[in-house]
Amino acid sequence: LKEIESIKMVLYVEHTVDANDLPVALWRFCNNLDPKRDYTLVQRPSKTDPSKNFACIGFDGTIKTKEFDNFQRDWPNIIVSDDSTIRSVDEKWERLGLGEFISSPSLKYKDQMYGEEAVVNK
Repeated sequence: LKEIESIKMVLYVEHTVDANDLPVALWRFCNNLDPKRDYTLVQRPSKTDPSKNFACIGFDGTIKTKEFDNFQRDWPNIIVSDDSTIRSVDEKWERLGLGEFISSPSLKYKDQMYGEEAVVNK
């Protein structure tokens, strides 16, 4: 495809990340990236104009695991409040005089967790 040669950079994030939520996607991408290790550079002659070169870099902003990446240290999980803590704060909110009720920020990230532990076990 001719159009693919206009792509200069690809950023990979976890399948659990909503790529349309740019602040969250960028946060997750940056937290999971080591620029010395997590990139692939593709360079080749252009298929549309052989006098030019095509180059594209891909950055891997996904979690790293022993199983898939042979990564040898623990990888931190997303930190969120558990359901009982969220429920407890919700029940106390009005009594604490904190103003208009705000849903727990943890709810937005619960589906991005890998299990319930502080460390990703994959």
